[in-house]
Amino acid sequence: MKKWHSLSLLFIALLAGCSKDPEEIRLNFDDCYSCRMTISEEKFAAQLITTGGKSLKFDAVECLIDASRETALEGKIAALYVRDYNSSEWIDAFKAFYVKDSSFNSPMGLDAAAFKLKAAAESEAAARGGRILNWQNLRLVQAGEL
Repeated sequence: MKKWHSLSLLFIALLAGCSKDPEEIRLNFDDCYSCRMTISEEKFAAQLITTGGKSLKFDAVECLIDASRETALEGKIAALYVRDYNSSEWIDAFKAFYVKDSSFNSPMGLDAAAFKLKAAAESEAAARGGRILNWQNLRLVQAGEL
């Protein structure tokens, strides 16, 4: 019985270590996995969680896009997160609405911000004169294909 209890605790500990939840980013301390710049602007931060539960942190969505294309990470991506521009809440990168406009002045120059709500993205796009993109289109823009 004691052996099963120990195995159960080990299993729970392993599951906890493989979390798909994003970690908090320590601004002006954590470095971007892709470009190695220090992450300094929370509203543009992004995160990739591997299937093993490791968190890779990014200073901007374009660095996240670059990493998601790496062959070394192929088949090892469990989740992608971006920060909501208004609330800094972590949101699923695939479900976010992105507004691209030069007035965002993001760290790596793609000048795109993520929004959880479509209405918020529409409002921001109208105010700035930007355009709304989904994840796939943002990847194409970043690659120069759209």
